[in-house]
Amino acid sequence: MRRERYIQIILPYQKPLLKAALRRLRNTSDAEDVVQTTLLKAWVHFDTISKYEHLPQWLMRVMSNECIDIVRKKIKEHEYVNHASKTTTCHPSCEEEAALRIDIANVVNAMEEDSRNALVFSLLYGMTRREITRITGQSDGVIYGKLMRGKRAIRQYCQ
Repeated sequence: MRRERYIQIILPYQKPLLKAALRRLRNTSDAEDVVQTTLLKAWVHFDTISKYEHLPQWLMRVMSNECIDIVRKKIKEHEYVNHASKTTTCHPSCEEEAALRIDIANVVNAMEEDSRNALVFSLLYGMTRREITRITGQSDGVIYGKLMRGKRAIRQYCQ
């Protein structure tokens, strides 16, 4: 009984969730993982969902949070790789470039979390302000300001 209700109510949202995850992550395997995790959470909490009219928003929020978690995980992996590249010996210009990357990463990491996330979504993942607005739940003007301040901080550091 529960399985049939789940299939009938939740699974029609699988395709829209996948499309949204692909727009945010731009990686098919990551998007599929996000949708699978979202659907698993929907299965676990299926009996606690009382109002199905809010289900699409709940599913999209869970999916957005999963996307943010994946992006954060990739950022941490990227920071680890950058740190590891600094310890290797190579041509002086390569070392200078690695040091500059680490310094820029430090500038970005010094930003408040919301600003840092908006900047990473925009610059590393090529997301539009509208997509960042949907993920973070903040207004377009707020995202615009955070992006401009973040880009200005990086420009000032590089000058």
